[in-house]
Amino acid sequence: MKVDVSKIDGYAEMSAEEKVQALEALEVEDEDAKAELKRYKDACTKANSEAAESKRQLKALQEKASEGASDTEKQITELKEQIETLNRQKSISERTASFLKMGMNEEVASKCSEAFTNGDSKAFFDAMGSFMTDHDKAFKAELLKSTPRPGGEGGKAPEMTLEKFRKMSMAERSQFAHDFPDEYNKLYGGK
Repeated sequence: MKVDVSKIDGYAEMSAEEKVQALEALEVEDEDAKAELKRYKDACTKANSEAAESKRQLKALQEKASEGASDTEKQITELKEQIETLNRQKSISERTASFLKMGMNEEVASKCSEAFTNGDSKAFFDAMGSFMTDHDKAFKAELLKSTPRPGGEGGKAPEMTLEKFRKMSMAERSQFAHDFPDEYNKLYGGK
């Protein structure tokens, strides 16, 4: 026996659950109709269970995909940070090598490179100033060391004692003091 759904108001517009409720509320006197109704109810219940299971599986897959995407983004961020760090270290190393070629010691070259890479112009110019001061001092010392002293053969002072010096004339003493100031100072207790 078929159920006459025309007796149920708005049956065509109802959702599956509403249809089940309407059919349950419908009083049917025929056993065949009751069996048919039970079959519809069971089919609807089965469909609802399958829909709920599919929904649960979809949610689990979405969560898993979201976790995977999150892990991937985290790995990409970590790799980008590593690349930035390596590029920074490479830049510092290359600049340090260039500064070492200029004659800087390793400490000053490292300070200059790091300041340059960081864009810290004050620290860079402070380190460069330190290098220039040390370089100028070393250059002047080397220049003084290699400059020959005036007078004598090749700038070498004759062997002089205080007694010999006192026997010299005033003009000779003055000339000796002028030509050999270090020797002159030694005679009178200087360094």
